[in-house]
Amino acid sequence: MSIIHYRHIAYWASGLLVCASIIAIAVWGLRLGIDFTGGALLEISYAEERPSISAIQQTLSSVGLKTAQIQLSGEKNLLIRTKDLSEKERRATLSALQNIGGNPEELRFDSIGPTIGKELRKKSLTAIVLVVFMIVLYMTWAFRKVSKPLASWCYGVIAIAALLHDVIIPTGIFAALGYFWGVCFRPRFHPLFKFGALAGNLFWNVFLNFYRKPLARKLESLAGEKTCRQLTKIA
Repeated sequence: MSIIHYRHIAYWASGLLVCASIIAIAVWGLRLGIDFTGGALLEISYAEERPSISAIQQTLSSVGLKTAQIQLSGEKNLLIRTKDLSEKERRATLSALQNIGGNPEELRFDSIGPTIGKELRKKSLTAIVLVVFMIVLYMTWAFRKVSKPLASWCYGVIAIAALLHDVIIPTGIFAALGYFWGVCFRPRFHPLFKFGALAGNLFWNVFLNFYRKPLARKLESLAGEKTCRQLTKIA
């Protein structure tokens, strides 16, 4: 049974996912980590038993840090990501954590200003635009001798459309995760890294898919239709 007959179902499902993802990104946006928005990173080590996450969250909320992100590190350590803190707010946070036990000790306190966050966003967007431009340029050069049925630059535009399809959907999922469960882009979720890894794999899939068609036509003109089909399957 050929799945090509059911391609319209895939088209509709893909279109609905892309539309839903675009709406999610436009309405909810992305929750970016402190590397992009600016903020503070506080690392705590407990000499005794570490308090529960719920107790720590309640304590942070009592000092005005309701949106703080808590991440466990090992058996005794704790990472707290929150808005930018002044020296007075930092001391108040440490004092509140000491009140719930565990004998906490501050290991690290890093402050990332919003200027650095804006710089990272700008560099990320610039890199993505350059990657897209280079893909179109390379596809145009690679298919410069293939003028039918499309101009060579059209292959590059189609490749970018395919890449955007597969990048928009995961981005929309992250927008929904950020809105409903508070998941945000942190260094390990860096959008540029994800885009680069995903786009690289998808680009070669699209490239090879395009390359097979002109290759098949060329083989057909040289070796005949039957031999062409055999060689195309091998390729």
